[in-house]
Amino acid sequence: MRECVDEKPAASSLTNDGSALRCVVERMPPPAPARSSAPITVLLVEDDQEEAEVLERALVERGFSVVRAQDGIDAVSCLYASRPDVALVDLRMPRMNGLELIEQMREDRSLASLRVFAMSGAPQLLAHARELGVNGVLEKPLQIDALTDVLRGARRVAGLG
Repeated sequence: MRECVDEKPAASSLTNDGSALRCVVERMPPPAPARSSAPITVLLVEDDQEEAEVLERALVERGFSVVRAQDGIDAVSCLYASRPDVALVDLRMPRMNGLELIEQMREDRSLASLRVFAMSGAPQLLAHARELGVNGVLEKPLQIDALTDVLRGARRVAGLG
């Protein structure tokens, strides 16, 4: 794993309030020859460390490359440093919540092709995320096989393989 701010290991940036921005990248080795293309890169935005680790491990085991951010502010930095194919965004987080992050992502034309999926156990938050234009919603607790199917579907729709 490495921090992805400014594409340099162990680099960091400071926000206006002096707090550091940080995201962690777990890169997969090149896929086996039987696979048709490189792994899809997933930005996982989740403040619950234990849940993020479980999701990351499951996704990496299934052939995805994972970039992790612990909240919306860290995710903004990771979006530009790692240019993921898909973002999985928890909606309840400190500093910048998932709805604020999604709104910011949808306003940035350079992120127009990014497939964004909202994650929450709160149906009203998922409904609000739909209004903001996410590509899909995932109700927590997540089912890993269903999540994998969604990500592979996003890959096909985006023309990534």
